[in-house]
Amino acid sequence: MGKLVDGIVSSPHAHDLSWPDLAVVRDSQTKFPGARPNKSTNDANGIVKIAKAIWIPDQDVGLQLRVLVIVHCVLSGYRGNSATLADLQ
Repeated sequence: MGKLVDGIVSSPHAHDLSWPDLAVVRDSQTKFPGARPNKSTNDANGIVKIAKAIWIPDQDVGLQLRVLVIVHCVLSGYRGNSATLADLQ
């Protein structure tokens, strides 16, 4: 993952970035149980989801940035805001 220094993400390189595994997501969700959305469910792996989307707590900015940077920069190169938003949805 790109480095987070004083709230700024440095220029990432594709080899530095990796998708978080289910254990990372589950740990994040466990840290913020009070933030869990009312209409959420657990899947067979214990991952909290809203509909079919994996829930990442608002409080875990580091994990949110990690996913955002990967979607924005790595999957198909730099593609702009609209394409990134579409992939996240």
